[in-house]
Amino acid sequence: MTEVVCRHTDGGAHGPDGAWFDFTMEGHAGFAAPGQPDIVCAACSAIGYALLGALENMEGPVRGLQSWEKEGMLHIRCGADRAAQACFRMAVIGLMQVAAQYPACVRVTADAL
Repeated sequence: MTEVVCRHTDGGAHGPDGAWFDFTMEGHAGFAAPGQPDIVCAACSAIGYALLGALENMEGPVRGLQSWEKEGMLHIRCGADRAAQACFRMAVIGLMQVAAQYPACVRVTADAL
């Protein structure tokens, strides 16, 4: 199963740097048979990497943008401003739509964005 967690933390208890978004997508959807192309994994990956691409290509710098990946996992973290919020909201909505169609393959947990 692909698990997606998107969290918004405010600046209060998290220090003077302000609010942050954290996005983690991990696991394999398991829709297709082993060794076969998996359209659910492909859809989730496309949305996750579109989020990262949007943040990396904004006109102004995104505060504290960090990303890392390893096999089967993508993590993105950045400062929470309006432009980043719009990007995260789009990604979460897209992933929730995939999860609605394939609930055995994708789970999304997201704070209010």
